[in-house]
Amino acid sequence: MVAVRYRRGRTADIPLLARHHRAMFAEMRGRAGLSLQGSCCAPVNGGGTPDFERLEQAQADKLQTQLADNTCLAWLAETGNTAIGSGCLSLLCTTPVPEDPSCRVGFLHSLFVEQTMRHQGVGGRLVALLLDEAREQGIRRVQLAASEAGRPLYEQMGFVALDHMVKWL
Repeated sequence: MVAVRYRRGRTADIPLLARHHRAMFAEMRGRAGLSLQGSCCAPVNGGGTPDFERLEQAQADKLQTQLADNTCLAWLAETGNTAIGSGCLSLLCTTPVPEDPSCRVGFLHSLFVEQTMRHQGVGGRLVALLLDEAREQGIRRVQLAASEAGRPLYEQMGFVALDHMVKWL
């Protein structure tokens, strides 16, 4: 087994984090077809061909602001000097619910592990580190939109599926 080192993401890592975000979506779209009809990440009416370059740039722009102000936290997994995985946690303000009157919620996103390193615990460790970050921030709720490939990992870590709806404008 290859030794994996985990570290907190920095602004210098933004190009890699944005590339992993793009790769995650490109892979999900490749498995399910371009539109992912009716998923959390694509409108039911299709929405055209994904612009992955624009997506990568938008993620880099988001991270440039939010890594600096700590409203988005990132972790990387590395072997030697090579990044093999990453994940992010955005800290959001949303509506309080009876079980959690706080409006602070974590949104776990952009989890990506290189194919050659999957099923070796890397993704689970990244999620655990991000959940630890959420706890340290006093966050009690962490949400995510799971791909079919990621669903077993999240369920194993205690996430439960809830119904939600979205309207694309």
